[in-house]
This record gives sequence, structure tokens and C-alpha cells, in this order.
Amino acid sequence: MDSFLNEIGLTKEQSTNQTQAGIDFFDTLVTRLKELGPPKMGLNVLMGDTTKPKLMNLLAHLKSGELELKSGVYKKCRVGKGGGTIKYFVFERLVS
Repeated sequence: MDSFLNEIGLTKEQSTNQTQAGIDFFDTLVTRLKELGPPKMGLNVLMGDTTKPKLMNLLAHLKSGELELKSGVYKKCRVGKGGGTIKYFVFERLVS
């Protein structure tokens, strides 16, 4: 992700690996879903029967290190117009 953002003219101001926070969040979510069942309104409504396998796949890839969750701030400098700041929050696949 960093190389792509650099290619389009952005400079990294800061970046934080939030993979463990994502793992903790999804572990808690899975535990809660096992105890209480799916919510009446949530991702399950949007994704239907594919919700569980998608979330479990996401969690497995985060835990294996194949997927990384990052947040950060990048800055784009514009000549004569000042700069702008772009915030991002992405999942980055590390292994293809």
C-alpha cells in the first residue's frame, strides 16, 4: 500500500499497524455472535449467508499474517495550492 500511495504523489506522515486490534475486535465479535446470535440489523443483513465464512476468512488471514490492518495519514503536496492531508484505513494483503 505504501508504494502505491507514494506512486500517486503522497508522502507518509504516520502509519500504525492495527492488526492486533482488528484480531481482538473480531475475536470479541465471534464470541458475542456465538452467545447472542446475529443482530437484527448488521452486516448479516447485507451479506446474507456469506457473512460468517467471510468474517472467519478475514480473521484467519489477520491471524496468519497474510493480511495486515493499517491506519495512517499521508500528505499530498500541491505546487502553489498548499497541501492536503489524506487519512486512510485499509486492509493490506501481504501474500498473494
